[in-house]
Amino acid sequence: MDQHLSIPVPSVSRQVHYVLPLNPDLRPSAVGQHRPATVIHVWSENDPDSALQLGVLLDGRNDQETYEGHLLWATSVRHDEENKAPGTWHWPEYVPNVVREPSTAKEASGE
Repeated sequence: MDQHLSIPVPSVSRQVHYVLPLNPDLRPSAVGQHRPATVIHVWSENDPDSALQLGVLLDGRNDQETYEGHLLWATSVRHDEENKAPGTWHWPEYVPNVVREPSTAKEASGE
């Protein structure tokens, strides 16, 4: 049987995670935190490990000493799915859905 491994490829406007590096504009406590990022440019099309240009959403004063805006421009960011080192991008971690039992008869009936 022929088995193939499907590997996602980054493209413009896709969402990835960026690991915050040591940066004079960011709080030291922000280093290593994962933040959502939008792909702005892909350096090597059809390459799952391509370097990317990213627009990174920051968590306001949790990431910055003085609030300078919510967007960080990250250039030529390399891919690191295994170690997720500061200053790299990776695909968002899988988070499974939570199944909950209805707590009342009203919820169970969908009313």
